[in-house]
Amino acid sequence: MTDSKGYILIVDDDSALRRALSTRLEAAGYAVGSVASGEAALQVCEHDPPDAVILDVTLPGMDGYQVCERIRETVDRPVGVIFLTGTTHAGTSGCLPQLVRQSGGDYFVAKPYDCGVLLGLLRRGLAAPSLENEEALV
Repeated sequence: MTDSKGYILIVDDDSALRRALSTRLEAAGYAVGSVASGEAALQVCEHDPPDAVILDVTLPGMDGYQVCERIRETVDRPVGVIFLTGTTHAGTSGCLPQLVRQSGGDYFVAKPYDCGVLLGLLRRGLAAPSLENEEALV
């Protein structure tokens, strides 16, 4: 991982999305891990904390908000969290930015996503000590 731009963990129950996003991030120079559940994400974060997590809201078991809260409670270094959620979820919840912020998330991006936007957020966030800032939500 020393030659990579950073280690990114993708957490989404859609295996096709995980594969496609992994391919794009690896091509951009990131080391990538991926899991299908929040529980698996927490296990990875406990043993090998990533630099950033791309996290779906709707997951089997615990939801993405709960996962983000647990990451913030248990990982002892900054981990950027980008929520990647379906447009139907984003569109039906007028308070999505508030929920993302309350759970400790840094950004959210609606599906279908623009990989260029995700890469830009990762470049911007991983260059700083933390992704936290007052204009973090997009």
